[in-house]
Amino acid sequence: MLRLVEVTTAWLPTESEVGNKIVPVLSFRLENNGRAPLGVMQVNAIFRRSGEELDWGSVLVRAVGREGLAPGASAGPFTLQSERGYTGPQSIDALLTHREFVDVSVELFVRHRADRWTRLGAVDVDRRLPAPVG
Repeated sequence: MLRLVEVTTAWLPTESEVGNKIVPVLSFRLENNGRAPLGVMQVNAIFRRSGEELDWGSVLVRAVGREGLAPGASAGPFTLQSERGYTGPQSIDALLTHREFVDVSVELFVRHRADRWTRLGAVDVDRRLPAPVG
């Protein structure tokens, strides 16, 4: 069985030609807590604004290659971000508190080889900036 571990979310400042921009970002690891090794796997992250059904961005990554993932082992970390976000002339902090800001969640799906997509979980993106590195 596969599970999400070390999950963090935030709003990442990115470059924009028309002002400041922030995009939702999710970081996580995958852990095999089953008894058998897992083979090739893909993860699809779908970003959605609260109250909306349309995708607000998606990211597909190969999470486990041909080497597989042994029982008790983990893969990652993976950092996935939507291309869509909020842009404006105000400061990054002001973008997070703007009256038209709508929160975002990320739904994660996993697929082993050519099997069907299976829902792994969903995470709300915290309305904060990432912690400084270093």
